[in-house]
Parts: sequence; C-alpha cells; structure tokens
Amino acid sequence: MIKNKKRIFTILIFAMFFAAVPLVSASDISTIQTGSNAKDFISVTDVKVSPEVFMPGDSGTIKVTIQNTGINSVDINRAKIYSKDVSVMSDGEYDTVGSLGPGNKMDFTFTIKAKQSNGINYPDFYLDFSGSGSLNYPVPVKVEDKEILISVTEKPDTFSKGKKDKIILTIANPRENEINGINILPSSDSAEFSQTGRFIGSLKPDESKTIEFEITPENEGEAVFFANYKNGMNDHISKINIPLNFGKDKKSAEPVLNNIITEYGRMTGDITNSGLEEAKSVIVTVKEPAVPKEPYPVYVVGSLEPDDFSGFEITYDSNGESKIPLVVKYKDKDGNNYEFVQNINTDQSELTMAVSKNSQENSASAKAEQSGGSPIVLLILTAVVAGIGYCAVKKTGLLSKKRCKPE
Repeated sequence: MIKNKKRIFTILIFAMFFAAVPLVSASDISTIQTGSNAKDFISVTDVKVSPEVFMPGDSGTIKVTIQNTGINSVDINRAKIYSKDVSVMSDGEYDTVGSLGPGNKMDFTFTIKAKQSNGINYPDFYLDFSGSGSLNYPVPVKVEDKEILISVTEKPDTFSKGKKDKIILTIANPRENEINGINILPSSDSAEFSQTGRFIGSLKPDESKTIEFEITPENEGEAVFFANYKNGMNDHISKINIPLNFGKDKKSAEPVLNNIITEYGRMTGDITNSGLEEAKSVIVTVKEPAVPKEPYPVYVVGSLEPDDFSGFEITYDSNGESKIPLVVKYKDKDGNNYEFVQNINTDQSELTMAVSKNSQENSASAKAEQSGGSPIVLLILTAVVAGIGYCAVKKTGLLSKKRCKPE
C-alpha cells in the first residue's frame, strides 16, 4: 500500500516538471535552422514599374512585393537589382533586410534610369537568403522613344498684318502608356496670342485632343507651340513651328468699285463684294486733298454678302484737284478693320460724261431728221401738198370759175 502511494507521488512530480517546461514550436526550431530551401517559401506576388513605358534617359521605379508562403520564418540577407541595360540609382539600399515571418509580405522599391535604347530590358531582382540559397526574378522594363505628337488641323494659307486668325492644333499620344501634365504654350516674336496657354491634362494611349489659339501677326516670322508633359516623374517637351507668311487671303471679303461717275463735286457708283466672306460696316467717302461735304460726306453701305452689291453717292470739295482718293472702309467677322483707296480722275470722268451727253443729243437729232426731215424740206413738202389740195378743190366746183380761171 505504501509502495503504491510512492509511485503515485513520483508520477505527480514528473507531471508537474513537464508542465513547467515550455513547449518549443516547429517555427521556433525552423527560425534557428533556416536552410537552403528558403526560396521554396518565398514568392514574388506583385511587380509595378513606373512609368509603365520609359523614354530613353527616363528615371523611374521598380517595386517588387514578396510573400512568405511557408509556415516558417525566413531570414533574408539582402535584396538587389542587377542589370546591364538600366542604371540602378538606389543600389545598396537593401544590403540588410532581416526576417520575414510566415504569411507576411515585404516591399522593395528601386530607383532606376533607362539608357538610350528602345526595346524591353530585363533587370534581375535578386534575394540573398541567410546561410545559403537565393531567388532571382527578371522584371520587364519597356523603353520607347515616341514623343507626343502635335499636328496642325486648321490654319490660314497666308496671314495678314494686324488680322486676327485662328490656328487649331491636335495633340495626340502615340505611346503605350498614359502621359500627363500636358500644357501647350505658344511663342512668337512676330505675333500676339489671345491665349497664353492651353492645359490639356492627361492623354491615354492613342487618345487625342483638339485645341484652338487666336493669333494676330504684326510681322512675317513664325509661331512656335511647345507641348510640356510628364512621363512618370520625367519632364519632356515637344514643339511645332508654323511659318507666318503674309499674302492675300483667298477667302476674305473683297469690295470692288465700278460705274464711277463724277460731276462737279458729286460722285456716284457701285460697290460689289467679290470675295467669299461677308464685308461688314462698309462705308464710302473721300480723303485729302478732297474734303467730304454735305449732303453726303459719307455713304454707309452696311453689310455686303459675297456677290452682293450696292450703289453709293458722296459729295465733296475737290479743292481744285483732278484726282480724288475714294476710300472704302469695312470690317471682317472678327472685327478687323480694312481700308483700300482708289484714285478717281474727275477730268476723265466729267469729259466722258460730256461726250456721252453730246452723243445722246446728236443721236436724238439724227433720229428726228430720220423721222421728220430738215425744216426746209418740210416747208417745200407742205407747199406742194397745199397746191395739190387747191387744184383738187377747184375741180370739184366748190370754188367759182372766176377765181379758178380769170377772164
């Protein structure tokens, strides 16, 4: 009986001893015993390259996310990027990493710079585990030298000094990735712009946007449009040069004067718009040495549609001059002012009128002669007719024979 009690007491003592000793988990053992098979528990779960497509010389980042898919902690010695095609700007940042527990994730971000070449590069992401073993993962990095495209959608064939015109541009993104921060800025030493710039923002791949600028040239030269934009964190610029050549606008209004008649300080005529655009606020007057005077110092025509015409009449004092500058002023649809002068020779005009008047009088006289003859011929014919009539009356006996034949 006493022996049984001793046995029970001994068993209780051993049970208490083992209960006091802490249990060692498998993970604790593995942390101490990390070996060459560590790469079997580490996987790359995500890779992000920014920008998605580099331009030659661009800087950007590679972000690699790894995860421990095992049940044991893994000790990582260092992480690096190896490449002959890109330059690693943050080399040595992860020379000491540490332990990654089961199920946990870890991010590694490297700054790189693309070299001057097109194509796809494959820098190698490298993990070195403590003890032995490593992991290599190639990361594709695209490099493309395509820039933003600027094209002229609409502009005049020629420009005119002081005339406001519009230039319409199309901005397109031919790249495989989105570009942003797009801002269009005009510049010229020969012209002024109504807009100092146009902000577009971002353009997705193969997307385009249209913008309009108003330009007023003062001299011949060129206009330059700069497109500032970003590819990732990198600033870029493209441009287009547009020559500003002066010439005759083929579509503009074109007033033409004709049928001009002058007579002692009075001038009449017709004005026709032979252009393809409307002429607005058309007025006709004269300038020095002539002086406009009442009752019609200025003749207001108003608007003239293409192929439309209007008569006008102005009065003036020529101050003894034979050549009178006839002035036509008008505006286009944008409010630009135009003026042209045509010198009218009043001597020739009035001589033409006198010749025309004499011709008309001579013509009327000739017609009268053709229809009725000269006055002398008319008198003779009248006398003959009267004599014939007298004899006819005599034969009828209506007159006495004594008066017809004296005894």
